[in-house]
Amino acid sequence: MKKRIASVLVALVMVLSLVPKTSWAWTSTVTTLEQLKSAMSELSYNNTIEIVVSGTIEISETLNIRPTRTTNGSMAWYEYYNQRVVISGADANSKLVRAEGFKGSLFNLTGEQGYSGAGGSDHPAYATLTLKDITVDGGGDKTVATDPAIYLSRYSTLTLDDGAVLRNCKSQHYDGGAAGLYTSTSEFVMNGTARMEDNEADYGGGVYVANILAAFTMNGGTIANNTARKYGGGVYCEANKQYGSNDTAKINLNGGTITGNTAGIAGGGRQGRQQPARGCLGGGSGRPCRQCFLRLPHRPQRRSDPRLSHRAGLLRYQCVYQ
Repeated sequence: MKKRIASVLVALVMVLSLVPKTSWAWTSTVTTLEQLKSAMSELSYNNTIEIVVSGTIEISETLNIRPTRTTNGSMAWYEYYNQRVVISGADANSKLVRAEGFKGSLFNLTGEQGYSGAGGSDHPAYATLTLKDITVDGGGDKTVATDPAIYLSRYSTLTLDDGAVLRNCKSQHYDGGAAGLYTSTSEFVMNGTARMEDNEADYGGGVYVANILAAFTMNGGTIANNTARKYGGGVYCEANKQYGSNDTAKINLNGGTITGNTAGIAGGGRQGRQQPARGCLGGGSGRPCRQCFLRLPHRPQRRSDPRLSHRAGLLRYQCVYQ
């Protein structure tokens, strides 16, 4: 009898070992900041961590999303699990709100350049955050922050999906009110009915895109009523190379609406380096606007250049220019 039980247990263990580790996700409901922090930092095993926020949670410290370490050795011979976090609201009253007096980023996403294998080959792990059906409120004039509400560093992705609202985020520095993309391989995507509104910074009231392999893609949603004290009320992009380069910051406008954003300084060109957006999504007039702004290192090529696409106010590679 004991042998039969042992055989059954061995068989069960073998079957479970064949189940893919990436085939599941777990969901937890949180009502406090401590619960939110704990859920976000769980060992992911490359699976998605789904978190449902019930009620209003005040954020009084930066919430870091980092890949979690595996147990595959130490020193140069290690590997990280991707940390994919999805935060949604339990109902229409669910909010994440900046605590008064807290001036740092609400979220900081930073991936890892890990190594694996005998040769120590690159094996990057990503930090991703998806927001849907929830409002993230930066507190407005109550607390002007020193950093963007969501800070994206290497190997990171932020996605705003249906029902996500990122608003009232005000930064006293130059680099993005709501979101800032600063280093290589960082990406920000807007989909569906997502909104970025009433945010403010010196450069890029809504979003600031830095100059090394960072990308902002707008498939849907609305960027409205954001303010830049200098350039790029809605979106600011710092492109470090000429049109067509694969290794420079990019803006991809595929859908959605950019409207009602303002900037303190016009986006007019100076020595061919600064170009205003023309006819942003929802604008369509072809006149220069102050809602998006691209900084170029060289004078842009003529409008007859076949590499330029004017569909939906999009320069095919990195510039919002119609």
